Amino acid sequence: RLDAEYVSNNLPQLDLACGTKMTQSHAIARYGAKLQPMSGVMPAHYVADLYPTNAVSAMIVDEAIAIVDQILLLTPKDADAETRAKNRIDYQTSGFLRVGLEILEGRITKAGGPFILGKHISLADLYVRAPLCDLFELGQFEGVAPEFLDAFPKVRACGKAVLEHPLLKTYHEHYK
Repeated sequence: RLDAEYVSNNLPQLDLACGTKMTQSHAIARYGAKLQPMSGVMPAHYVADLYPTNAVSAMIVDEAIAIVDQILLLTPKDADAETRAKNRIDYQTSGFLRVGLEILEGRITKAGGPFILGKHISLADLYVRAPLCDLFELGQFEGVAPEFLDAFPKVRACGKAVLEHPLLKTYHEHYK
């Protein structure tokens, strides 16, 4: 299986120079966040510790990424539209959508914001931006009003701060 052209028959897949083929977006994202520039000259947009080396900070980042995943995974997907609509109302009033956003809001508040780890952007903040904030801001969260995110101003501010960070500005300049 590991020698197949596409190991999992799906994307993403990262083919490393050593021949190893990696699947799974989180593993690839953590790998990318740990990379260091090859030369001694750091690009202006380089962010050290995008995935933290400090164990507690890394755990907080992993928790935030898992929360975003769980929000997506647990979103009601019932085939019946009426049932799905009812379950999505429950999901936002007392379900994990609310619980997960409350946890993220608390982490950002405790760290002093605007990011999960305070003033330092991390891989977790990229996940807060996309897909989480995008779901609301682009009106893609069926059955959940975009204004729902307004109840979590620190999460919304985190998503906005990510877009304003030099790392993302440079990315958008080069990959439109």
